[in-house]
Amino acid sequence: MKTAFILLIVLLIFPACKKDSDNCSRYGMADINGVRYIGTSRGEAGQQGTAFFDVTCVFPHGCYAINKFILTKDKDTVVVGAESVLNTCTACILMPISATKNFVFTPSAAGTYYIKWKGVPNRIDTVFIR
Repeated sequence: MKTAFILLIVLLIFPACKKDSDNCSRYGMADINGVRYIGTSRGEAGQQGTAFFDVTCVFPHGCYAINKFILTKDKDTVVVGAESVLNTCTACILMPISATKNFVFTPSAAGTYYIKWKGVPNRIDTVFIR
């Protein structure tokens, strides 16, 4: 009887420990509200340099974060957009928050690049990579 009870408890607990697919995350696009240029590093011999920016998005509450950056090309301009992630399985601050994430731009070749930010009108950064 005691063994059957323990076996029943184990069978009820282990399915609860099973990791399901990520049902808590919802992804979408977010407007970029601010960008701060940090600087450019020179590449090592045979490698390209890199430009660094802090990118800020404002979200309606604390369950949002910047997941990643999505780059598209428009002629000679790189357009940077932000993908947001909403965690629906956690308690969070229910007031608007700003989230900042570092964006690293490492092109495949040296040259002059123009970077436009989705959500920031009339801003185009010119980056020189050596």
